Amino acid sequence: MSQPEESKRTQSLIEGDRRYALDAAIVRIMKGKKELQYEQLKTATIDAVKNHFVPDVTSIKQRIDSLVEQDYLRRHDDDMHLLVYVA
Repeated sequence: MSQPEESKRTQSLIEGDRRYALDAAIVRIMKGKKELQYEQLKTATIDAVKNHFVPDVTSIKQRIDSLVEQDYLRRHDDDMHLLVYVA
């Protein structure tokens, strides 16, 4: 395997691990809090993974949206910025 191919493969593996780490952190936070505003969840997620890596805001938003699609979280009916943990 050439150096660029191995580098791409390694980067892909790292990105996958980071997605799982973000998902786990978000679910863990929401399981404890039950409801959080998006900004609070974003801040708590950054704080939870800061010892491992610094996530960008876009990645966090994508992971939250993915967890909403997978029915781990839902948006509150009256306040779209409020996220609710689905047990």
